[in-house]
Amino acid sequence: MKKILLISLTSIALIFATSCSSDADAAICGNCGDEKGTENCCKADAEKCEKCDKNKGSPGCCKE
Repeated sequence: MKKILLISLTSIALIFATSCSSDADAAICGNCGDEKGTENCCKADAEKCEKCDKNKGSPGCCKE
C-alpha cells in the first residue's frame, strides 16, 4: 500500500513539474503576443485585436 501511494504521489509531482514550465511563457512577447524572434513579433502593420490590443490570432491574443 505504501509503495502504491509513493508511486502515485511521485507521478502527480512529475505531472505538475513538467506542465508548469515557464519556457512557454518566455517565448511569447508581452507587447504583441506573438512568439519572440519571429517575423510577426512587434510587426508595425500587424492587425491588432480590438479587445486585448495584441496581434490578432497570435498565441497571446485573447482570441475574441
